[in-house]
Amino acid sequence: MFPFSLQGLLGAAGASLALIVAAPFAGVEKAPKTVEAPKAAKPAITKTVKAPERKVPVAAAPVKKVTVPSKKIAAPKGYNFDVEVAPIRAAADAATKERAAEAAEAKVRYIENMA
Repeated sequence: MFPFSLQGLLGAAGASLALIVAAPFAGVEKAPKTVEAPKAAKPAITKTVKAPERKVPVAAAPVKKVTVPSKKIAAPKGYNFDVEVAPIRAAADAATKERAAEAAEAKVRYIENMA
């Protein structure tokens, strides 16, 4: 089936793993002496010159915005099953039909203006 045997493949994998693990320890001799890096020379002392302070003109005081607190409307909490839904749906359907008719009229006017 395969041109190689499973035992040979496992043997090669084991040998390569052994080489990988043993490689850091190969040729270990006395550790070389550490050489200290040369110390950096001290930088030359330079004088710092301060920039003259500029007088900034005084800006006008910021205008405070007057905020009007929003009025919170006490909405009923929970479900209200006493309301009839049919008139509300009828009004919504009528508004939808009205908007659709206006859109159709606008489309017709646009096409007429294009010609």
